[in-house]
Amino acid sequence: MAAQPDPDPTPAVAIRVTRSGGVTGMLRVWRVESVEPDGWRPLVDACPWDDGPEPSGSDRFVGRIEGRAPEPSREARIPDAAVRGPWRELVDRVREEGEAVPPPPRDSGAHDD
Repeated sequence: MAAQPDPDPTPAVAIRVTRSGGVTGMLRVWRVESVEPDGWRPLVDACPWDDGPEPSGSDRFVGRIEGRAPEPSREARIPDAAVRGPWRELVDRVREEGEAVPPPPRDSGAHDD
């Protein structure tokens, strides 16, 4: 009897893009997972993970990009204005091919006394 494929293989690629900030502190999240790393690895490798500018200023949008395509896992926080070149390609592709993730519920400020 032939071996059955794994019904839920562990994704070789997992990329999460979070965009947060602005006056209201808006949070948007997208993610993509794939068992096929070949289409993602060159794009992830092209991003300057260790050379990104640090976010600065209040009420500005900031991107947080976390990636594994496959190992090693990487993470970068970059200001919205710096999302260009390979970063822009990666963010756009995750948004197009991935799925939006609902943000966590906001703290209503109510306390249990």
